[in-house]
Amino acid sequence: MRRRIPVYLRAAYPGQTEIIRCLKTSDPRLARSRAIFALADIEGEFERKKSQCALNVVLLKADWTNTNPALASELARWNRSAVPFDLVYLPHESQPRVLPELLTPGIALDALSSGTTGR
Repeated sequence: MRRRIPVYLRAAYPGQTEIIRCLKTSDPRLARSRAIFALADIEGEFERKKSQCALNVVLLKADWTNTNPALASELARWNRSAVPFDLVYLPHESQPRVLPELLTPGIALDALSSGTTGR
């Protein structure tokens, strides 16, 4: 049985992208039964790892619905004139990371989880 490691937990599993568990049976019924328990064990392990790798994230959201001089100034500081615009401030870096305009959950989680590994 295989279970992919969520992107935000990959730092806790160096060199791995999935967890593999042998169910030790060729009987399909027994395999299904064992898979349910193995999956529950893996999910529990992920929860423990998640608490160990707590991200301590604070979300700051700027509203661009109405003209906002403070937001316009910040966008200009980064040579931007529109939103979406995402920055990630990590505790060990003096400057924030600018994330791409086409943002995926994986990119965001990678940027956040890199803050927990000291990279």
